[in-house]
Amino acid sequence: MWYFTFFYLYVMQSIPAGFGLTGLVNYLIGKGLIAETVASFGVIIGLP
Repeated sequence: MWYFTFFYLYVMQSIPAGFGLTGLVNYLIGKGLIAETVASFGVIIGLP
């Protein structure tokens, strides 16, 4: 039971982090934003 709970919490934490650090950054680069701005955003999202 505990293993399932920890696995579930890990997955629920990693899905938004993966989206914020990978998907959204790629989307912003594709829209033509400046690389420094996107990098700053990635750092701020990745801190927590």
